Amino acid sequence: MLLIVACVAGLTGAFGAGQSMLSAEPAPARAANKPPASIATARAWTGSPDQDWSGVFARLDHRRALAFSRADPGLLDKVYLPGSALRARDAHVIEAYARRDLRVVGLRMTILALRVEDQTRWSAVLSVVDRISRARAVSNAGRSRMLPQDRATAHRVILRRMPGGWRIVSISDRLAEPRITQPTPR
Repeated sequence: MLLIVACVAGLTGAFGAGQSMLSAEPAPARAANKPPASIATARAWTGSPDQDWSGVFARLDHRRALAFSRADPGLLDKVYLPGSALRARDAHVIEAYARRDLRVVGLRMTILALRVEDQTRWSAVLSVVDRISRARAVSNAGRSRMLPQDRATAHRVILRRMPGGWRIVSISDRLAEPRITQPTPR
């Protein structure tokens, strides 16, 4: 955030376009994109004085990374809303790696930009641009393989405050930049 977050993210990256930032099979590497200019950078963010959203995403990302590095999907309960499709997808990915005697280490989400769209005491809607760091798949025998690097991706993240902290409710894609169409001459 996240996730893993992070988110956090994958927080799926998010945390990842309504789905896990990692797949059961590594995807080809993609070129990095610049964050959209329409979203303020996380350092320049001037949201609510009572909520540090970068810190919230860092905690969710750490929890998500821990679930992947320990191959323990149960740890995702502190990242996602109970019953979440996002949680189920991340759990599936963790289990797919574990079936091959692998776990994912070094999974970290970098928040490139963040903007609060809406916030109440119990929920928040955020625009986030994030990128997953270079993680590794590590075997039980200690062999390691780098996973493809993620590109910067824009998301709309909905969070809900739960006992024990914030949880990710949903993540949806955002266009990196709004599409501008030229008017058709009449």
